[in-house]
Amino acid sequence: LNDDSVAPPQHAWRRRLNSHANILKEFSVTFMEAVKMVQLGIRLWSYVREEASYGRVSNSCSAWQSC
Repeated sequence: LNDDSVAPPQHAWRRRLNSHANILKEFSVTFMEAVKMVQLGIRLWSYVREEASYGRVSNSCSAWQSC
């Protein structure tokens, strides 16, 4: 065994917990992606409203009890 208590373990975090992490580009949303998601949300909302007007619960609304 290595008794060097100063060195971090081999699989330890390499960044301090109070450091500011860079936001990964893969997890940021561009303006155009946000616009497309808003359009999709509006279409989904209108579909759920239409199904509710017929007295049916849509598949996308089955997990939500307030629909």
